[in-house]
Amino acid sequence: MEESVKLAFQFEPALIKEIEEFGEMRSYKDGEIVMDYGKYIRMMPLVVKGTLKVLKKDDNGNEILLYYLSSSESCSMAYSCCRKRRKVK
Repeated sequence: MEESVKLAFQFEPALIKEIEEFGEMRSYKDGEIVMDYGKYIRMMPLVVKGTLKVLKKDDNGNEILLYYLSSSESCSMAYSCCRKRRKVK
């Protein structure tokens, strides 16, 4: 894994080693959807560089901004869905 990734996260060496072994580095373009409604979460995103916008749909289908994820942050909703093996709502 790139040195910048190692420096972005202040994890224990054993966890960094696991991320290197099982993780996958991905890049996304502006506006590209990383995870979508009704899909199963099969990854736990860790933001290395840039910012992700986390949205939720209300009962009328309108998107509501929940929060932003920046460098060295991860999404608690994705973690919850991943652990419970459920779809994004």
